[in-house]
Amino acid sequence: MLPAVVGGGKREKLSNFRLMFLFEQCDTNLEDYVFNNPKLQCGNIPPKSRGQAFEFFGRTGQAVCSALLFVHGKGYAHRKMHLRSVLLHNGTVKLCGPTCKPDMNINDGSRILAPEVVVQGNIGQQTDIFDLGILLWELWYGRRAAIDLKKIRPITCRQRPDCHAKHTMPEALARVVESCWALNPEDRPGAGLLLQEMYSIM
Repeated sequence: MLPAVVGGGKREKLSNFRLMFLFEQCDTNLEDYVFNNPKLQCGNIPPKSRGQAFEFFGRTGQAVCSALLFVHGKGYAHRKMHLRSVLLHNGTVKLCGPTCKPDMNINDGSRILAPEVVVQGNIGQQTDIFDLGILLWELWYGRRAAIDLKKIRPITCRQRPDCHAKHTMPEALARVVESCWALNPEDRPGAGLLLQEMYSIM
């Protein structure tokens, strides 16, 4: 039996053998951190006043792209590229490990799904790129992209949020983010190219 650590430092015996991943304890996840800090939301700050937020967006976006490049370089798909899967510890970005069980819930309205997921249920590295584009949009605007679109499109028809909403992204950044949402997965950029683009823009 494999002993498992449960609440209060107690130990519990599991009935079956299982694979367990243990990560260091982090302070928070990126969704909670950004959504609860208006000063870090570039999309809610006029361009002349967003210095700190812009620096945070660039540094964090580059770190996430770099982490995804590492995962893809090992031949894996991450499958859950969301703000909640990005952890922060003393200001350092840490991407949670890849998962074997992707969340494919289409009906709860909390996510915008890549076209190939909606139509065929296919999930691969190109799907990670689609989700990374959503992550970067949410990191910029400080709100969930799916909720932003909920009132104007049925969930199964949504494809992309608007990169030109109030306090829009710089044009070069908007082009990079929108390229992640190409309908054909093969037309989406790789994580390495995205990282290069992020460094050139930020």
